Amino acid sequence: MIKELAVVIFLVSLVLVVSGCTQIPEDIRYCEKAEDCVHVGCSCGCSGCGGFDYDDVVNKKYEDLWYMQENCSKTKTCLMVCCPPRYVDCENNTCVVKQGSPET
Repeated sequence: MIKELAVVIFLVSLVLVVSGCTQIPEDIRYCEKAEDCVHVGCSCGCSGCGGFDYDDVVNKKYEDLWYMQENCSKTKTCLMVCCPPRYVDCENNTCVVKQGSPET
């Protein structure tokens, strides 16, 4: 009986994963402070002189889920990439990207 129950649970879990039930939550960008946010991306963009580029910005607790949903892994280093200065911030409880350097 226990084996049959385990098989049923496994099959239901598999169906949920395959059917796309691992949707990104609506509050993926919710934040209370800039430290809650992280940039995410599957590749390096821009070109030429150092820096980084990214696809999105999310609450750091959803970083792994974002990569799973996008079916890619975190870019380790972007060498020889030229992007305008940008930083991640929390504005009106939403993770955002801003141009320039953060105020210190």
